[in-house]
Parts: sequence; C-alpha cells; structure tokens
Amino acid sequence: MVHIWKSLVDDSKKTIDENLDIIIGDLLEQCGSRLWRSREASCLALTDIIQGRKFYEVIKIIYIFLEF
Repeated sequence: MVHIWKSLVDDSKKTIDENLDIIIGDLLEQCGSRLWRSREASCLALTDIIQGRKFYEVIKIIYIFLEF
C-alpha cells in the first residue's frame, strides 16, 4: 500500500496537509462504522495523522472527536 501511495503522490506531507479536513472527516465518520475493521483502521489512521503535528493543528480534531 505504501508503494502505491508513493507512486501516486509526489509530496505526501503537502498532500495530507492540503486535504487534512476531508481526511479527518472521513476517518471520524468511519470510527462509528458497524464494521470493526473500519473502526480499527480509522482509529489507527487518526493516530498516524495526529502524530508530529502542532497542538493548534490538532485541537480542532479533538473538539470534533469529543462531540461524538
């Protein structure tokens, strides 16, 4: 999967930063899925996206997550 991502995207960090709100929205939606695989994968992806970010970038995600 990593090889596919790298072949499609030149700059991963820039692409993720530009689409962060869309990605987070979809991941948060999948956290409430009926399928355990979707819930597990989305929670793991959220932890990967949050790691290494500044607090001001993450605080919006935390508020959205707490609304669930």
